[in-house]
Amino acid sequence: MNAMWKLKNLNVIHVHPMLQDVMDEIKKEWGLDIITCGSRLNDPRCHGTLCKEGKLRAVDLRMKNRQMGKHIESWVNALYQYDPKRPHMNVALWHKKHLHLQVYPTTRKRVLTHNGRYPV
Repeated sequence: MNAMWKLKNLNVIHVHPMLQDVMDEIKKEWGLDIITCGSRLNDPRCHGTLCKEGKLRAVDLRMKNRQMGKHIESWVNALYQYDPKRPHMNVALWHKKHLHLQVYPTTRKRVLTHNGRYPV
C-alpha cells in the first residue's frame, strides 16, 4: 500500500523543467533512470518542496557504484549551476547509495567555454 501511494504521488506531481533536463542528460549520457525517491509529503527539505508552479525540485537516483556516482556528480555539476548567487551549492550530491539531484528556480545549464568545455 505504501509503495503504491508513493508511485501515485510521482504520477500526480510534475517535475520542474530544469530537473527534467538534468535527468534527461543523465539518461542520455549514462543510461540511468531509476528514481529511488521523488516527493515526500510533509518533508520540509527539498524532497517536500515544490516550486511556486507546484513542480518537484529534487529526486534521488539509485547508484550502487560509488566511483561512478562521484563521476556523474562531477559531470552534472560541471554542466549545471545550481544558483549563481550561491556558487557553493550543487545540483548533484553523492550520498551513500544514491545520487541526489536538486534544482532551484535560478538553476541554469552552463555555457561552453571557447575550448568546448563547461567551466567548473
